[in-house]
Amino acid sequence: MTHASGKANDSGRSQSASDQRTQIRVFIHRDLATRSLILLILLLLFAACAADKMQMRLYPGPERSGEEIARLLVSESLEVQSINGEPIPRVSRIVRSGERGFDLLPGGYEVVLYYDEILAKSAAEDEVVQSELQLARLEIEAGQVVRLETRQVVDLDDARRLASDLRVTLVDVGSGKPIRQVIEVQPAVVSKPVVVRPILPNAKPGMESSASPSSPAPVVERVASREEPVTAEEQAPGEAQRRVPTIAPAPAPAPAPAPVAGASPAVHTLHLLKFWWERASSEERAAFRGWIDP
Repeated sequence: MTHASGKANDSGRSQSASDQRTQIRVFIHRDLATRSLILLILLLLFAACAADKMQMRLYPGPERSGEEIARLLVSESLEVQSINGEPIPRVSRIVRSGERGFDLLPGGYEVVLYYDEILAKSAAEDEVVQSELQLARLEIEAGQVVRLETRQVVDLDDARRLASDLRVTLVDVGSGKPIRQVIEVQPAVVSKPVVVRPILPNAKPGMESSASPSSPAPVVERVASREEPVTAEEQAPGEAQRRVPTIAPAPAPAPAPAPVAGASPAVHTLHLLKFWWERASSEERAAFRGWIDP
């Protein structure tokens, strides 16, 4: 009788332990699923915050037709810091998908940009590859669409080589031909971006004219620092009143970044979120906090 009772107790304890392990596994799976859903929502939220910066209208007044303006496109691997001294909101490389577009009045522009790419260093680790700042001077005409681009890289080492010796090309989108291939990138001693308004020769009242056909070809130079924005006090008299506002049209949703090969979905999502948060701007972080705690 005692032997039978002992076997029954052992069987009961075994069943209880099995039930506890099952409950723990269910809890872990449920917790992982909840975290994955939250992380996915956060990824979509950050993508929505960034989407309205991908296409920007950078001229004052009402919207103009394509024949009256010029469009500057910038390839996905290049990040624009400023145009004619006007700071451009940064788009995190995590959510940046496709080229950025800027609608501008025809004339002369100075674009401060740099190479910014994220590539897989291993199955669980990424590396940010960035170049020094570059200053691209260009002239664009009414109705013209041009693109600033650089060559495609094949791997991480190739990206590092490109970042150390960046070559930027200005391409006419209509013809598909380079306007000028930048062969040499000369260092330039520039403490801050120089504010240059569009060239407006023989402009009629209320209408800016296009750049001269004899305008100089674009030149790319190095800029000394990323951390010295132009303030209203540093501009020429009256310049602050002529600062071009940045007005964004309706955003288009950006696709989520591709997962790193070899990593599980939950690990990959958590890895991207941590990396994304570290590189998010103060505005992006504030938008997230406002969403999570309204």
